[in-house]
Amino acid sequence: MRKYFILFLIACSVISCNKDNNELSDNAYFWSPAIKIEKGDKEVKLILSDPRPYTEYITPPSDPDYFEIFYSDDLSAFTLFQKVDITTTSVTINNLVNNEPYYIFVTSNKKNFEPGFSDTLMTIPSTYAEPAELSPDINFTLGRVNVSRDKDYFSFVSGNCPVQNTNTDNLYYKSMSTGSIDIIEEDAYNADWSPISNSVTYLSNIRVGNWIYPDELKTFDLVTKEQSVLFKVEYDKYYVSTPVFSNSGELISFLSSESSSSKYLYNLWTIDPVTKVKSKISNFEAIGFTIGGSFAWSANGDFIFLGGYFNSGISRNGIYKFNISNRELSPVFVSDWNDSSPSVSPDNSKIAFISSRTGDNEIWVYDLVSARYSQISGNPGYNFDSRYSNIQWLSNNEIVITAYKDITSKALRIQIE
Repeated sequence: MRKYFILFLIACSVISCNKDNNELSDNAYFWSPAIKIEKGDKEVKLILSDPRPYTEYITPPSDPDYFEIFYSDDLSAFTLFQKVDITTTSVTINNLVNNEPYYIFVTSNKKNFEPGFSDTLMTIPSTYAEPAELSPDINFTLGRVNVSRDKDYFSFVSGNCPVQNTNTDNLYYKSMSTGSIDIIEEDAYNADWSPISNSVTYLSNIRVGNWIYPDELKTFDLVTKEQSVLFKVEYDKYYVSTPVFSNSGELISFLSSESSSSKYLYNLWTIDPVTKVKSKISNFEAIGFTIGGSFAWSANGDFIFLGGYFNSGISRNGIYKFNISNRELSPVFVSDWNDSSPSVSPDNSKIAFISSRTGDNEIWVYDLVSARYSQISGNPGYNFDSRYSNIQWLSNNEIVITAYKDITSKALRIQIE
């Protein structure tokens, strides 16, 4: 009888252990907050949000018990700033030093389990200076603003410009002296100005059913009002994007997947606008490199700066430079964040670029001489959307970008120290 009683106790113990283990297993999957940062004067605000309403799960995650916020001015040594409830939506970290980098991450904690870690974010607090509008009289939505080299004109894309309001995004230009606005072409985009004349290169679209494809690479002369088709894109075979004049204005560079194994694998090409002869100048597919976003020529014409990533490992964009002479690609900087769309200052000393370092796409500047970063956007005054903007240097200390305030986009002039 004693033997059976002992076996009964053992069985109960096993059932109890299995029950406890199942309970732990059911709760082992718990959620972590999505985070981003808004910068301020000697402070930053960490925004925390619950990702569950915007995420599809096979098994819904359980709630953690609490969050812990860590920060540092050194990636090798973090300090616990605050333990907060999981309903917390924002935390301000103050008494920081302006123009110095800080790093922040959050742990999601639950009893009996290892913590979950967020990505580590980077931010640089600074005083806020209200940017000047490039053209304060414009009261409609515009994007992809690009200023002519003599600063007498700027081009832009708009879907509701009153000059010719259609259901498409049209390409326009405005005279800074007279204020007049004229259309270049309906359903066109990606304009860039020649450094030697008041002419632009751009791409037109073609619509096939519900699909939009690149149609023709063109130039437009503001003096003669004449368009010239450089070539027609065979969109059923390859895609083309991002035409940019070379630093001398003698060539137009662009991205194309012509001769690639996929329509989505782009290389750098050039075309002579006089002879209309195309040349492929890179072979990124051969080295396993994927280019993404826009690119820019250095002022001396020796390099093209671009964003992209190598297909092996983590697919996070870094900033690279392509040597025009020897066709070699080398990194400028590669980080734990997505960095893209570089634009080089006229004196070749700084690179403005788009980065996800704060948990949101913002404008940053990297000083090629000092190897220091500056965070340009990220204040609560304006929202920056990289899909509809580009970065252009107006001088060595000023850029123009497109940002959103309320429901209207503005072209902003921002001073760079």
